[in-house]
Amino acid sequence: MKVADRLQKNDLLIVYISLVDKQGVLCPVNGIPVELSVQGGEIVGPASYQLEAGVASFLVRTDEASKVCINAAGNGLSIRKNLKIRRG
Repeated sequence: MKVADRLQKNDLLIVYISLVDKQGVLCPVNGIPVELSVQGGEIVGPASYQLEAGVASFLVRTDEASKVCINAAGNGLSIRKNLKIRRG
């Protein structure tokens, strides 16, 4: 999961979830469902997508919280990313 490091309150983010192997190489698989959950923000649109060529993308809006926690899970795998929100 890659996310910009300069987030502000009420930002709109595109979050890409990629399935990679142990060497970090993208695994271009299709059809694996990925569920996203967010604390400190909200998902804009569906919270579940299937991987296409190893990638699923989501739209997330930050809120007034000082940090955002993004969780992605699918096919027995999961990842969590905590992000700090800059003040105004």
